[in-house]
Amino acid sequence: RSSDLTASLVAGLTMRESFEEARTSPASGPSDTSKPRPEYNIPPKLSLFFARDKIQQSLEAVLQRSNARQEALYASEHIRTFALCGGGGIGKTCIATNFVHTHKDLYDAVFWVNADSVTTLFYAYSEIAFLLNLQDRSKPHDMVECQRRVRAWLCGWNGPEASSRENIPWLIVFDHVTNPEDLREFWPNEGGGDILITTRCSLLDTNEFFGQLGIEVEPFDKHVALDFLRGLTNEQLNEPDRLVKATEIAEMLGGSPLALVSLSRLINQGYLGQDGVETFTRRRISLSESTQPLPDFPGATIDPVVSVV
Repeated sequence: RSSDLTASLVAGLTMRESFEEARTSPASGPSDTSKPRPEYNIPPKLSLFFARDKIQQSLEAVLQRSNARQEALYASEHIRTFALCGGGGIGKTCIATNFVHTHKDLYDAVFWVNADSVTTLFYAYSEIAFLLNLQDRSKPHDMVECQRRVRAWLCGWNGPEASSRENIPWLIVFDHVTNPEDLREFWPNEGGGDILITTRCSLLDTNEFFGQLGIEVEPFDKHVALDFLRGLTNEQLNEPDRLVKATEIAEMLGGSPLALVSLSRLINQGYLGQDGVETFTRRRISLSESTQPLPDFPGATIDPVVSVV
């Protein structure tokens, strides 16, 4: 199965090369390349792309813009939306990060918004208002007014004094949506942009509010989990004894990418003896019994070096 992993990585690199070629075409780029693209809070680019084709294809089928339809879509009032749903540590944020870095050159503006509370939403919209020169940072300002101006900008009213609408291509990611209802005051109801959501809420819950398409991100099955581990551990699992122990723990972890990253670190440190298995098991049980939510990968304690897609 190591050959399958290599094939997945090669396919990912090939896909990236094709997008690099597409970016050189004027038809596929932003409408005005003379201006710097406003970007807010985008996570670092991930160095390894591990593909799950079903998710990638579903996401790109909805949000990826083709050259032939680019101009028409930008001139329309159609906002396309997609929700990545699933439990903590399952890879939703990495999927979104990979999509942003792969496709951001097709947009005139890209915003990454922490949406885990109304407070963080207001803060992000205030910062975006400063970025877009909709509000002077040096002057007293009201977060509610900043929110109103950014929402109007997304809808095509490109400034406080704008007298007519102008759709431009933008992408906004609402990451870690805790309560979809919180997005109502921040959600543009028209415009020429795309919206990507990551949330632990079910797809049914998100559809109830916004009707967007989406997918439930599932854990790895045991075969993919082992391929993933091989990619992270430089093929250190070829010895039968180590492979058996790694398989035992991988199955116990239920295919969670975040937990598998932690396991790979133990393997790379040579910590996969029986004592290591028991210690890892105890730590995993401690995590599962904790009242604190497990962070999505990549999180505060995980370096953003591996994309789980």
